[in-house]
Parts: sequence; C-alpha cells; structure tokens
Amino acid sequence: MAPAGRVVTARERILAEVRRALKRRQRLDDSVVEAVAARLARRRPLVQPRYDEDPTARLLRKHEELQGTAARAATRDEVVQRVMEYLDDHGLPRALLTSDVDDLNGLPWPEGVRRAFRDAQADDDVIVTMADAAIAETATIVVASSRAKPASHNYLPEHHLVVVRESTIVRWQEDAWTLLRARRDFPPRAVAMISGPSKTADVEQTIEYGAHGPRRLHVVLWDDRGDAGRDP
Repeated sequence: MAPAGRVVTARERILAEVRRALKRRQRLDDSVVEAVAARLARRRPLVQPRYDEDPTARLLRKHEELQGTAARAATRDEVVQRVMEYLDDHGLPRALLTSDVDDLNGLPWPEGVRRAFRDAQADDDVIVTMADAAIAETATIVVASSRAKPASHNYLPEHHLVVVRESTIVRWQEDAWTLLRARRDFPPRAVAMISGPSKTADVEQTIEYGAHGPRRLHVVLWDDRGDAGRDP
C-alpha cells in the first residue's frame, strides 16, 4: 500500500496486479533477489556481428548510408556552433525546442537563440535532444524518454538534431541496454531507437522521407572525452 496522500503511479498499479495474479503478497526474499541479479549479470548475447572498424567511424559511416547527416564537435562551444550552422544551412529560425537536461542547458547558447521546453507539436520545425547512447553496429541513436525528454520530441518535428557524447557510443545493441540499466531512473517509460530519418517505401516501392517522424536526422558528435571544459 502507498502512504496516505501519495499518488500511486500507473507502473506501481500494474506491478501490484502482477503480484496479485502470482498470489505474491510479501517482498521477495533476499536470496531470490540476489539470484535474479546474478543471473542478469551472467547474461551473454548469443549472436553478435564481428567487426574491427572503429565504433565512432562505423557509426558515422552507417548513419550517412541511412541518409542521416552529421557534424563533429570537440568542445561545448563547437556543439553550439554546429547546431547554429545547421539552422543557417537550412534557412531555419533560431527558435529551438530542446530537452530540459543539464547537458543542453549548460551549453553556451548565443543571444538571440530562443529555446523552449514543452511537448512537441505537429508544426514544430526543429528539436534538439541529447542521446543516451549510440549503437555503432547499426548507427542507431538511443533516446530514453523522461519528463525532461518527452517521447514526442523524437517523432513530430521536421528536423531532429541529436547531440551524441562520444563516450556513450557502444559497439552492439546489448551494450546500450547495459548503459541504460546502470542508470538510477531505469526503466524509462519508453526507449526510442532511431536509425536514420523516418522513411517508408510502402507506396510503389518509392522511398518517401518523413513518413512516420522527422524528415531529417542530424547528429552532432561531441568528443566529450577530450573536452577540457567539460564538467567532471
């Protein structure tokens, strides 16, 4: 039972229903919890593609093969510069919808740039989000939803700009889940795995971009490991 006055979340209600269905009323014994944790720690993927390519180089190569675009940044200042360059190159206004996360809020945004945080709407042009991981195997960008990063940010705007910390690039999909599981807020309500801009060939086998999400996906790859100005 939740303490009086506290709102019970949907997740808690669902788990309570599962416990009732299993006729489980008490907390799991510590030995059971430890056994489950040990089993998870021993998990190994059955099949993974072998490749010797540098993960960062592979991520960028395959991302461009998927018709995505990318730019590299060595510092916080350059991250902002790459975003501004993208806006100028595409004739977009300096009005951004962004995630409400420290990594983006702490960037040196210039005067004249209007940033807003809210759920995305159908007429939004540009969104800047922060990736939680990037999978080199398939050039997949991983974004976990939260109050600071609504899921709508990944699907509604025409131009999706994603800042990817180079330190979060992993070789395989399984590695991305390892990163997510290590977070205090795991599990998130939703995890978006984005490989290139939205596209479909359902009609006459003709590729059409922007069918189910952003028409353009632009990655700003931040070499955070070499950025001397990065917070510890």
